Amino acid sequence: MHVTFEPAGAQVRTVIERSRRGDGFLQIADVAPGVGSYVDADAAPDDEFQYRATSKSSSCESPPTDPAVVETLTNAPGDLVVTARDTELDVAFGDTNQNEAGYVARAVEPAAPATPAAVRELPADATAAALDGLAPDTAYDVAVAGTNGSGEGAPATASAFTLATAPTDVSATLD
Repeated sequence: MHVTFEPAGAQVRTVIERSRRGDGFLQIADVAPGVGSYVDADAAPDDEFQYRATSKSSSCESPPTDPAVVETLTNAPGDLVVTARDTELDVAFGDTNQNEAGYVARAVEPAAPATPAAVRELPADATAAALDGLAPDTAYDVAVAGTNGSGEGAPATASAFTLATAPTDVSATLD
């Protein structure tokens, strides 16, 4: 998490405090004078944090700023399993998040990764989707990611082939 702020002056330190879901603020950093940012590498995924800053000099301390609220990106879904059909890939995955808005599942052909062949937006707590309307006997890269107000989290990925279409109109004659 990248926290930015306007430093108060050349002789003033900035104290950064963090709260997890309103549980009370704790100091996480004492930033040197003149520095206007801090990277919080300990902010866990799939959570909400509030940050505030206080300016401190040797003789006084400012009141804290209003909190900046940020939601971290979601965890990657767990245990992605893809089951192939002729024009469909069925995906099943573990819901590893507690605060997601939903999930998004995509299938793309490796030769055209910028254009998804199928996209499904799923509700929170979903654990399966059908990616249909695909070409038979074709390779696809599948990705499933959790979403929230900050965007898409890390995806779970797999590669799969749709099945070849079974022959039709088979006939036999006796010679």
